[in-house]
Amino acid sequence: MLKTQEMRDNAGTGDVQLSLCQNVPISGAVIVTSPQAVAVSDTQRGIQMLNKLKVPIYGLLENMSEFICPNCGHRSPMHANEDQDKDQEGNLSGGIKLARTAGLELLGRIPFDPRLIGCCDSGRPFFATFPQSELAQIYRGLATRILQFQARRSDRDSQNTN
Repeated sequence: MLKTQEMRDNAGTGDVQLSLCQNVPISGAVIVTSPQAVAVSDTQRGIQMLNKLKVPIYGLLENMSEFICPNCGHRSPMHANEDQDKDQEGNLSGGIKLARTAGLELLGRIPFDPRLIGCCDSGRPFFATFPQSELAQIYRGLATRILQFQARRSDRDSQNTN
């Protein structure tokens, strides 16, 4: 039989992030979730914590939004629907919905590419091995957007101190 404590949110969820925010100057955070409801629920708590700590949130990424076949490049939603933005009932994916309800910019949807696992397991850098892959392009674009966000924030901060 499960104890009541086991059914509630337990201490420890988000402890690492909380400690980081309290002890290290954080210029901003990128929220990462996957399309599943349970992941979105955990991610919502993380967003609430960052908002309470006044940590700027650059935006939200949806990880594992779809599967890209390494042989033919065919794309399949990871949540079993032909419409990659929606689930079987026609509802928006968890990441898209969360970005909208939390008022965050959707920075992107990262597909699952099994070649990444192969590279990690063999010690080869994915982005050097597959520099023209869609995944590499997504990450380069994401890095550019985060740097731009940080530059805009730095400009605002310097204007506010003058």
